[in-house]
Amino acid sequence: MSVIMGSYSITSFGLFGAKMFRSIEEILVSPMSTNRIIWGYLMAGLVRGVVVGTVVFVASCFFIDLWIEDLLLFFVFISLTSLTF
Repeated sequence: MSVIMGSYSITSFGLFGAKMFRSIEEILVSPMSTNRIIWGYLMAGLVRGVVVGTVVFVASCFFIDLWIEDLLLFFVFISLTSLTF
């Protein structure tokens, strides 16, 4: 749940905050393509979601005995969840 909230909040606040403070026009008139702007917002949400998910997992390891069977699958799952939302 924290991965979803972390990835969704950064992208939605980034877009709505830019619109509210009227800085979205500066982004749209820049020489970057639309795809590059979208990928930038997507990657910002992905990185924040992965970091938040990892921090929550590490913090929960102090309270209960958890282990990861497959580290690659763990990061793939967190990344796909973060990209979905």
